[in-house]
Amino acid sequence: MFAEDAVYVSSGLSERKLDRANIIASFKTYFEEFADQVSVDDNIKLIGPNTFSSDWRLKTTSVKTGKLSERAGTQVTTFNEAGLIAYVEVRDQT
Repeated sequence: MFAEDAVYVSSGLSERKLDRANIIASFKTYFEEFADQVSVDDNIKLIGPNTFSSDWRLKTTSVKTGKLSERAGTQVTTFNEAGLIAYVEVRDQT
């Protein structure tokens, strides 16, 4: 789904993930700790020719600590001309 040169930005990450391999590695690490994540998109809208936003919320439990986490926010996703994900920005609600 991700372009080779995709960029993934999230307030939950310490740094931008700058290519497909780093994005996938980050997801793998995240889902190893939060394997039970359930997320819902409440609102999805087209905001540009190749860009959409979604308002999301999720619940998950850390396998390391047993702590339940609930988060919500907005994600903006842009696709390249080949239809692959080129850019993702995840913004948690404050």
